[in-house]
Amino acid sequence: MLNKIQLSIIILTKNNPEDLLITLKSLFPFYQRKTLLNLFEVLIIDKSKNNSVEDIYHKFKNLEFQNIRYLKQNDEGIFAAFNIGAKKSLGRYIWFLNSGDTFSQEMDIQDFFRSIMSFNYSVIIYKTKILSLLLKKKLGEQPIFFPKNTYIYKLLNLFLPYAFGYCHQSIIFKRDFHLENLYKYPNMIGQDSKLTQKVLKSRNFKLININLSNFYMGGISNSIPETNKIFLKILRDRLKNQQFISLISLIIKHYFFQNNIQVERAIYIRNKVLQKIFLFLNFLK
Repeated sequence: MLNKIQLSIIILTKNNPEDLLITLKSLFPFYQRKTLLNLFEVLIIDKSKNNSVEDIYHKFKNLEFQNIRYLKQNDEGIFAAFNIGAKKSLGRYIWFLNSGDTFSQEMDIQDFFRSIMSFNYSVIIYKTKILSLLLKKKLGEQPIFFPKNTYIYKLLNLFLPYAFGYCHQSIIFKRDFHLENLYKYPNMIGQDSKLTQKVLKSRNFKLININLSNFYMGGISNSIPETNKIFLKILRDRLKNQQFISLISLIIKHYFFQNNIQVERAIYIRNKVLQKIFLFLNFLK
């Protein structure tokens, strides 16, 4: 067990070497415990048009990131990159990060690996701290709330679905499970959240109420589509994936918000209101 890679940290990147540097530097705590070096690997999936990301890879490879690997992505779509990572990784569990996401450093690394080695769930769900570059503030955490009672979860999810958003940045997938559920459409938005919902229904998961990662808003799933063509493309994807709540959210953003600052302000207010509701109901400790 001690000689087997337990975790593959898979970083997806495309033409953003500065963001990749931020992510890699946040992983330095993983290298402070030399006894853990054989338990994880770092895998970069690169879709860049130049060699800037590959140059960073070689730089870190020559430093202390001796267990880092690099793969060039030749096909299109972020979910194609997810599939490549799942197929090429060596870990028992896999953790996907976008360039710019960071390890939260809010937990002891040794305890983190001890937990991973003791679990056999399809996914381990931590929490994600959501930050804003536009508003210069913390927007909240995901999930905002997670009831232990399955029936309460199903009931509240009908009325307050945004309380149960799950960010892949804080979901650790069992590799074998992910290989059985590879994404079918490389460009489809939200397949990762749909896969998480599948696991929640099966109840084969573990929730740990600690922030594992930080990420900044601005991705395609939480921004106003830049053109009508992109809007229609995402609209079709979400219809195909039967993500009706996300579909409604997309339409509201496209027609009722003028810029992403307004979107992030609305998300901040929404998260604050939901948090107060759950505190009032005494569901949160």
